[in-house]
Amino acid sequence: MKLVHYLKSPFPAVSIILSFCIILLVAQNLSAMEKEIYKIGIPTDKAPYSFTAWSKSGIKLRGAYIDVMTQIAHHMGVEFQYVKSGNPTMMIQLFNEKKIDIIGMTLEQVFPYHIKNLTTIPVGLNMTSWIFVNHCCKTIVCQKDLPGKRVSIIGFEALGLWPYDMLDVSDIFPVQTPLEGLTLLNEGRIHAFIAPSEEIASYIIHKHGFENVRRVGLALRKIPLALSLDREDTRLTGQLLEAIGKTMSSGSIRQIEEKWYGVEFKRSFFEKYSRLVFSVIGFTVLVLGLVVIWNNELKRQVKKITAQYRTSENRSRNLIESSPDMIFVVDRAARIYNMNREAQALMPKGLAKGFLPRLTDMVPPADKKSISLFLETVFSSNRATKELRFKRPDSGYREIDVAATLLPSEPGEEPRACLFARDVTRRNRIERDLVQADRMALIGQMAADIAHEINNPIGIVRANIDVILARGWYTPEAKEFLESCKRNTDRAGKFTKDLLAMARPKDPEMAELNLWELVNATIEIMGAQLKNVTIQKQTRGGPAQIFGDRNLLQQVLVNLLLNAAAATKKVAVPEITITSCVPSGLDMVCLRIEDNGIGIPKQHLTEIFEPFFTQGKKEGFGLGLFISKRIIENHNGMIYAESEVGAGTQMIIELPLIITDPFTS
Repeated sequence: MKLVHYLKSPFPAVSIILSFCIILLVAQNLSAMEKEIYKIGIPTDKAPYSFTAWSKSGIKLRGAYIDVMTQIAHHMGVEFQYVKSGNPTMMIQLFNEKKIDIIGMTLEQVFPYHIKNLTTIPVGLNMTSWIFVNHCCKTIVCQKDLPGKRVSIIGFEALGLWPYDMLDVSDIFPVQTPLEGLTLLNEGRIHAFIAPSEEIASYIIHKHGFENVRRVGLALRKIPLALSLDREDTRLTGQLLEAIGKTMSSGSIRQIEEKWYGVEFKRSFFEKYSRLVFSVIGFTVLVLGLVVIWNNELKRQVKKITAQYRTSENRSRNLIESSPDMIFVVDRAARIYNMNREAQALMPKGLAKGFLPRLTDMVPPADKKSISLFLETVFSSNRATKELRFKRPDSGYREIDVAATLLPSEPGEEPRACLFARDVTRRNRIERDLVQADRMALIGQMAADIAHEINNPIGIVRANIDVILARGWYTPEAKEFLESCKRNTDRAGKFTKDLLAMARPKDPEMAELNLWELVNATIEIMGAQLKNVTIQKQTRGGPAQIFGDRNLLQQVLVNLLLNAAAATKKVAVPEITITSCVPSGLDMVCLRIEDNGIGIPKQHLTEIFEPFFTQGKKEGFGLGLFISKRIIENHNGMIYAESEVGAGTQMIIELPLIITDPFTS
């Protein structure tokens, strides 16, 4: 009656639904109560396999091992309760006391405790054993390098399961956990640590910031994760084997590995890329070493070739510099580019350092055109020879025999010529002296004959003329003719006297005299002969004190002044300039007698000092300059001429100067 009354109530549907939910909850609780419960001991320090982590519901076990155990429990239709412990000894004790049914440890962890009737079933997960070393250790790269090193492993009695027979017991440092071994390694107290799992070691290194630890070599071996239980419990063993088989066949193991192993436990940059860095550094060092060796070899070769080149250059330079001939390198415009030491003696004084003059600046003005024509011949026909006159740095000229050849040049390079010049002044002078010696021998013979054949008749004629003039045996008209005959006999006598003087020259009577005072005295004596000529005089430098024969030097001056006056007869305003110069630093005096007369052709400048050369004069015998040159040379001096036709003539005399010692009185 109550049930009928309840169904007739205003909320029958709601009541039915509530009743159904209550029934389902009760059934679910009954089903849960019906599931078998197994207690499993799980280590909590094996991240990423099994470790504790905080979550919203509190501390919870996580890891790949836990996910696999969840799948196994699902396929078994049972419930696993995890007993967490980080101490293997405590876990073994709980198993012996029947407080846990299954041990979640590897065979290597269980073996040292010698538990009887124990079976181990792999769950499909593996740990990879690896060698880790301190970053300062450079000698361990594989298992063969471990003997003699301080090596740490997990557990001392587990050595029998590891292939480390080569290790000495004194080298082993057993530790309880990977954290302990890695801590010792990071602090440098051991050389190497054999980690049971690369993933666990990497997680600890990343978590604790061990910067001094790195992995080396190859993987040693794989250690399977397993469940250990009592061998006599065949029912549980069968259930585990069946559930583990279903878990592996379902592909859950691979998904769990991707889930947990795909997460990289970050290592330091050095640990990740040390091999690459060392490989790059090693290759770079090798390349740099090869470059350095190659560079040093190149430097050595360059030094060797440079030394050989310098030796060759020095030899060539010494050969050129030691040449007794002058060597010039010039271009077509007569610019000098190089010269040897002998050629530098021709350089004019007062040149700026590094400045080289043109070749045309080293010759007299009258010879510049001939230099240009000579160079044109060289550059057109490759070689040529010519005798030229070069100015001396002090004064005067040097006769130079020049042989020139064209130098080879690169395309586009300005052609240049090499001039080999030899001073032939002394040689030419010796040749002229030899010619003059022959002439002097001839003149001496002629003088002797003339003196014998002419002097006596002339003396008789002169004596008779003197008698006629003295006694008056002449008419007034004849006196002028007699005087003329007398003058000509005197002239003929003087000529024969000069010839005899050349044949038997007398020694000069040397005495100290002032050349400038001698010049002034000579001009006064020749006042009548020079009355139509303007005389200009100037002196430069100190006093012109010399040793000489006054009469002989005056004879030279008279001869030169008479020649200068004769050269200016056809000039509207005849002038003679006399200059005495004592150059600073030279032990000589230079006397220059310059006129503005008709001049002397270039080809006659060396001939005017030869005997009987008169240059077309109708009077005189051409012996004046010849005798003057002999007088100057007997005074250890030199006389030469500079002249151009229509531009006058300069006669230059150079005589040794008396050097006054300031410390003597």
